[in-house]
Amino acid sequence: MQAFRPALLIAAIYGVAGLLWIFLSDALLAGLAGENAAELTRYQTLKGSAFVLATALLVYWLVVRALRRQAEAERSLRDSEARFRAIFDHALDGIALAGTEDKRFVIANASFLRMTGYSPEEMPGLGISAIHPAADLPHVVAQFERQARREIVLARDIPVLRKDGSVFQADVNSWPVTVGGKSYLLGVFRDVTERNRTEDQLRKLFLAVEQSPESIVITDLEPRIEYVNAAFTRVSGYSREEALGRNPNMLQSGQTSAETHRGLWAALVAGDIWQGELINKRKNGEIYTEWASISPVRQPDGRITHYLAVKSDITERKRMDAELARHRDHLEELVNERTAALARANRELESFSYSISHDLRAPLRAINGFAQILIEDRRDSWKDEDRNHLDRIVLASNRMGQLIDDILEFSRISRAEFEMAAVDMGGLAQACLHDLAADYPAAQVDIGGLPAATGDAAALRQVFANLIGNALKYSSKKDSPRIEIGAREAEGETVYFVRDNGAGFNMEYAQRLFGVFQRVHTDAEFPGTGVGLAIVKNIVERHGGRVWAEAAKDEGATFHFTLDGR
Repeated sequence: MQAFRPALLIAAIYGVAGLLWIFLSDALLAGLAGENAAELTRYQTLKGSAFVLATALLVYWLVVRALRRQAEAERSLRDSEARFRAIFDHALDGIALAGTEDKRFVIANASFLRMTGYSPEEMPGLGISAIHPAADLPHVVAQFERQARREIVLARDIPVLRKDGSVFQADVNSWPVTVGGKSYLLGVFRDVTERNRTEDQLRKLFLAVEQSPESIVITDLEPRIEYVNAAFTRVSGYSREEALGRNPNMLQSGQTSAETHRGLWAALVAGDIWQGELINKRKNGEIYTEWASISPVRQPDGRITHYLAVKSDITERKRMDAELARHRDHLEELVNERTAALARANRELESFSYSISHDLRAPLRAINGFAQILIEDRRDSWKDEDRNHLDRIVLASNRMGQLIDDILEFSRISRAEFEMAAVDMGGLAQACLHDLAADYPAAQVDIGGLPAATGDAAALRQVFANLIGNALKYSSKKDSPRIEIGAREAEGETVYFVRDNGAGFNMEYAQRLFGVFQRVHTDAEFPGTGVGLAIVKNIVERHGGRVWAEAAKDEGATFHFTLDGR
C-alpha cells in the first residue's frame, strides 16, 4: 500500500481540482454568455481547452514532484543500505540474522564467520543449536525467545561453540526485525572471553591484595590515601572511611628519624623504591614498628601517578630479636666460661699426661728392670712357680707401658690441631702395610683403588695403621689370612673399608667396640689395650665423617669410614 501513495495523492489532487474547475467555470460562463448560445459554446470550448492545459500542467508538476521524491527516497535508501552494508561487513563484532520461528541463520557478517569458524556457504540455514554447547542450549534458547519478545536486549556471557569444538563467551545484543513480512532476530555478538579473563585476573588480584597479611596502601602524589586493604585497618586501627583521603603522616609517631623521612621522599621523587623501618602509632596510641617497601606506580607512558606501600608489622619480631640478642649474649658468656673451663681442663689433661709419662713410667721401668735382673741373675735358683711369677710381672709391666702409651696417644689426638690438605689414601695404606706386614708374613693383602681425600695425613695414617693392624692381628690364626683394603661410592659419598676373614665378633658388640678400653677378645686370645678403635673414631669424627663395623663371629669383620661427611 505504501508504494501506491504517490499515485493516490496525484489522483486526489487531480479530482479536487477538476471538480472545482467544473463548478466554478460553469457558473462563470453562464454569467458571461447570458442568453447567447453561440457565445456560450465558444466560452465552453475555451474553458475545456484551458482545463486540459491546466490539468496537464498540474499532472506534469505532480508526477515530476513524485518522481523526484521517489528518486530521493531511493537514493537515501541506497545510501542507507550502503552504510548498513559497510557496517555489517566491517564491524569488529559479529552480526547475524536468524528467523524467530525456525531459529536458523539467514546471513552473517565476516566477523561472525571468523568467530565461529564457518564459511559464508555454511552459515545460511544453520540452526542456532549448531553454535552453542548442548548443555547450555536450553538457557540460550530461553534468552533468544526473550529477546524476540523484546523483554531483554542484552544477553551476557553466552557460550558460543566454534566449528572446531572450542568455546568462547559472548555478549549478545539482539533486536527483532521484520523483513518481507517475516520476523527475524538481528544479533550483535561481542567476544568477551579475554575481557572475562582480565576481569577474573583483576578479581583475583583484588582478593589477593585485599586478603594479603601485609598492609597495603595506595596514595596519589599529594599524597592522599586512595586505597587501604583489610590488613591496614587491622594493624593501624583506622577504618577505611577514616583513612581514605587523608595523608599517611597520620600514622607518624615522631620516633622515626627525620633523616629516614628525607631518604624516603628523596627515593620516591627520583622514581626509586624505598625500603626501611618506620616507627608508627596506631589509632589507640600504641607504638609499633613496620618494615615498609614504598614504590612509585607508573602509567604505560612512564608518568608516576601513585605510590604503593607494602608494610609488615615487625613489632613482635623486633621484640623477639631483642630477646634473642639477650639470650645470645648470655649464651656467649656461657660459651666463654665453658671455653675457659675446657682450656683449664686441657691444661690439666696435659699436666696429667706429663705425670703419667714421667711419674708412672719410671716405676714401671724399675719394676720391669728389677724383674729382668732377678730372672737373669738367678735363673737356675728359682723354682718354676717363682720364675712364672716374675715372667708375669714383666708381661704386666710391658702391658701397662703399652696402655700408658695408648692413653697418651688418645689424649694427644683429642687435642691435636689438624692440618688439612689433599691426602693420597692409597699411599697411606701402602705405607702402613709396609710397616706391619713383616710380623704377619702369611697374610694375603689386596689394596684396591682408594680415592684421594682432604684431611690430616698423620692422623689418617693412624686410622689405617689401627684398622690394618687389627685386621692382620685378628686373622693371624686363620690358615689363609686375607685382608682387603678398598673404597666404594654409596649414595654420593666415598666409603673406605678394611675387611678381614679373621675371628670376627657378634654384631651386638659393634657399637661398644669404639669406646675406650672396650674389647670383645681376651689378651690370651689377642693382645691389645682397647684404645685403638677409640682413636680411629675420634680422628674420623673430627674429619666430619663416621665409622662403623660389620662382622660375624669366626667369619671376619669389615670396618667402614667416611670423611668430610661424604
